[in-house]
Amino acid sequence: MLTERHAATQNQVWVIAKGIGGAKIHYEARADKSSHRAAKLKGYNVGIDYLILNQTDAIPATPDLLTVATSSTKANHTLDLALNTIGKRVALTFYWKHKTNPALDGPKSTIIVVIIT
Repeated sequence: MLTERHAATQNQVWVIAKGIGGAKIHYEARADKSSHRAAKLKGYNVGIDYLILNQTDAIPATPDLLTVATSSTKANHTLDLALNTIGKRVALTFYWKHKTNPALDGPKSTIIVVIIT
């Protein structure tokens, strides 16, 4: 008999992110801080909330202020942004997004800021 998870994960996404040119941000998500390889938490995708910032914009204080949401089925992937964002910054937070039940989503990571190249 299959058992279904009834409590949200407390695991946070450990992530490395950097601008790689062409308005792309490459990220590697890990389910464990000590992991040497990108890997998703079982039963989850990678949730990403972000906001494009001009050079003089303040970094948002909480993840709730990041207005664009997306997700990925891959732990080692790129986030494609519009070419007109090159030279700006992007504020990002990552979290484990349950595949079928949003109530089981994990906590959002600390906001990180990456320069869009």
